Amino acid sequence: MRFAVLRRRTHVADESGGGISLSPIHRRLLTCLIVAGPRGSSPDALADAVWGPRERNGNSLSSAIYQLRRKLPGRVPVLADVYRIELADADEVDVHEFRALVAAAHDHQAAGRRAAAIEALKAALRRWDDEPLGDLPETPELDAVRVSLTEEFTTARAALFRLQARAGQWVELAGSLRPVLVDDPFAEDLHTLLMVSLYRNDQRRAALSHYEAAARMLHDETGSGPGRVMRAVRDAISADLPEADALQVAGLSPVVPPAAGAFPDAPPERARVPQQLPPAVVGFSGRARLVRDVARAVTRTHDGVPVVTLSGPAGVGKTALAVHVAHRIRDAFPDGQIWLAMSGMSEQPRKPADLLAELLRGLGVADADVPGAVAERTALMRTMLADRRVLVVIDDVTSDHHVTPLVPAGAGSAVMVTSRLLLSLPEAAPFRVEPVLEHESLEMLRGIVGADLVDADPGAAASIAAACGGLPFAVRVTTGVLATRPDLGLTGLAARLSGAEVLPHLRNGDAVVEGLLQSSYTFLPEDARAAYRMLGMAGPGPWLDWQAAMLLGVDDPAPVHETLARHNMIFPAGLDGAGRDRWAMHDLFREFAHARLADPGHAPEHESTMRRMLVAWLLLVTFADGFMPVEPFAPALQAITSFGPQPTGLKAAFALIEDDARAWFAASTASLLTAVKVACRQQQVLFACGLARRLSAWLYVNGRTGEAYTMWRMVLNAAEDTDVKIAAEARYRMARLLARQGEGRRALPMLATSIDHFAERQDRRALARALALRARLHTRAGRLDAGREDADRAVAVAAESQDPLPMINADVSSADVAAREGDLAEAVALSRRALSRARELPEGTRPSPGDERASYEVVATWALIRVLTEAGEADEAIALSLPAAELAEYAGLARVAATIHEHHGDLLASAGDRWTAVAAWWQAADLHGDRRRRAACLAKARAVEDAYRK
Repeated sequence: MRFAVLRRRTHVADESGGGISLSPIHRRLLTCLIVAGPRGSSPDALADAVWGPRERNGNSLSSAIYQLRRKLPGRVPVLADVYRIELADADEVDVHEFRALVAAAHDHQAAGRRAAAIEALKAALRRWDDEPLGDLPETPELDAVRVSLTEEFTTARAALFRLQARAGQWVELAGSLRPVLVDDPFAEDLHTLLMVSLYRNDQRRAALSHYEAAARMLHDETGSGPGRVMRAVRDAISADLPEADALQVAGLSPVVPPAAGAFPDAPPERARVPQQLPPAVVGFSGRARLVRDVARAVTRTHDGVPVVTLSGPAGVGKTALAVHVAHRIRDAFPDGQIWLAMSGMSEQPRKPADLLAELLRGLGVADADVPGAVAERTALMRTMLADRRVLVVIDDVTSDHHVTPLVPAGAGSAVMVTSRLLLSLPEAAPFRVEPVLEHESLEMLRGIVGADLVDADPGAAASIAAACGGLPFAVRVTTGVLATRPDLGLTGLAARLSGAEVLPHLRNGDAVVEGLLQSSYTFLPEDARAAYRMLGMAGPGPWLDWQAAMLLGVDDPAPVHETLARHNMIFPAGLDGAGRDRWAMHDLFREFAHARLADPGHAPEHESTMRRMLVAWLLLVTFADGFMPVEPFAPALQAITSFGPQPTGLKAAFALIEDDARAWFAASTASLLTAVKVACRQQQVLFACGLARRLSAWLYVNGRTGEAYTMWRMVLNAAEDTDVKIAAEARYRMARLLARQGEGRRALPMLATSIDHFAERQDRRALARALALRARLHTRAGRLDAGREDADRAVAVAAESQDPLPMINADVSSADVAAREGDLAEAVALSRRALSRARELPEGTRPSPGDERASYEVVATWALIRVLTEAGEADEAIALSLPAAELAEYAGLARVAATIHEHHGDLLASAGDRWTAVAAWWQAADLHGDRRRRAACLAKARAVEDAYRK
């Protein structure tokens, strides 16, 4: 295979040369693994690199790794706490080839083979295409890798240029240097090489002209002229001395000493010019790459006038960025810097005619001489600036046509525009200003309130940064409170921002974050405002088109998405695993949308949106749950009744579920949990419980116990005073989850309340399940008498119910008690009866996920294996283990399968069959979701392998 990473998008080709299709996530993942090399990468570091720290998700990483393994079989091994890619000897990797060719060039040069060294360096540089790792997010770790790779490239390119100079390849060298200097205009050694190349190619006048142009640029950009070497070379070429033929190009040594006064050391005195930039921003930090790219775009060499647009949501720091960049590059515009505040989102937006008048007055035009018509004002402005190099910054623009009259005509000037809208100015260089990362917010805090204060309370500082959501304006507003309330400190500020509602606390005098959002919201068309309010319910994570269609009640949400994205009220959130567009909304914008939707004036809209959302999620999660394994010993699901017409947009969602229910669950879990929370807040208890029941199996299978517990806690709180039955079920569910976490003491009071309720209502199925669970908890705590009493009662109640599922549960629980009592024969008999009952369940499409028979047979078999092991019946336990593990895998119970495989390996090792045990442990490691269990399995396998090698 061939792997290419020295380009914006990673590419993989198979042995035949055909490209292997990879999604953007898989390309990112593969790039990170290749860059990490043999040492590999930890899961957290890999997730941060692929998604960025805000979007880190362990389950998404596991899913992506699994899919990448299918794309590249055998290349991503199963290891403990680390991921890495294993390359075959025949594999080709462009970064490895690049480094090998550079090393070969050094060897050729050392041996005097100059021509071979040049060809090797050319071949190395051909491996590059655009900026490396361009498809990955900006993080400190990845930026360091980018810088390192770019330095390798720059060093190799400089070596090639010097070798070409020594070899006298002047024509080729001049052609190579020109495009490089466009991107790196401050490289004096390259300017000097180009001058020598032109001179040796009989273009003496062109060499001197290039010097003059470069010298002016360096004066304007840095405030000082060229260095000693470049001036000396200019003098040699200017004098047309024979010594110029002997320039030591490699060292760039001067041929003759610089002539006195040949070039001034300071720029000439300039006339007074408009300098209208606002004060430099205090505490500006981060955005290093964006600052660099914007500065380059504004100052780039161009026949016309560069126009750069900075767009982004309210409060993201567009104006601060413009001010910072403008101050940084002000020397590149010696004839003036003009600041025009259009205030497009304010209550009193300004017109281009007013700004032109302000601009002309700033250039010295008297009020009486300012023309009346916009076109005449533009013409006068362009005439006055025709031969001048000025920077015009236009802040808070709301329309493309507002900018055109304000653009100067003369080359050398530039325009920088800020806007909350995505503008479409022709030939403009657009830049999107994103929220800053958390560490950048913390650096901003340090710059504003002082490093000592932040370092003294890093927890509170981190809480403030997180609450502000990466919006610099929010950081400045909330920390500004300390000027009048220093007694609060960072701890007090963090406490203010710790509640469910953050926006009311992001204010300081007239500076109010909610006010910024209100102005953006008001500027939207009315239908877009309504859509924005409803899409606030789509979070907290990204959503797909079908979710928007569901909430909005439309067939095609694309026009709404385009409008809101153009206004920066929502933003594209990349693609899902299948390449479909995702959209998202900033947390503070979502809070603002919720508040607008909850306004009494929008009550009918709120109610209809809520109902569409809850009905749709209930229908979808019910359908998706049918593809999941049955959660053993959970209450049976009840059929949902009709809620009226099916909400719009669900056809696509049903197709997604049918294609890959697990991927749908992985992408939708956050939204489903939000729907449960919303239903609970609105006292829609039946909806909340229905959603929670159908989401439970997915959370159970994936070991997401904490999320499941929180979900049922919300249901319990909502149902406590309104629906005793649902409250009892919620307590039982929470007790089961606590039991799985080894917190039986906390589970017992919940079970006691549930058992009393189930007994009072004579709900035998639920009562038998709860008694069986309490029996196991008592037994594990050493209370055998209480455990036996509950187990016997569970068996009796289950028999009365005539339902085989609680009967299986009761037998497994009773077997556990018998084993702890030392009656292993009774434990084995009860376990065999449980297994027999499981195998007598109605046969479904076994062994497919969702099949009750498969799930209960797995649980009963695992119970029998355990008691057989305790009873010393290892042979039968071994015989049962592998089929049970395979059945668990097919049934979708991966964690149970991992546990059985591990136990199978332990049994085989005890029986002396160590190599078969190793295979079982490796299989368990591949399935274990728990890192510690996975590492333990790998340790067992490696211990056997190491012993064999010795």
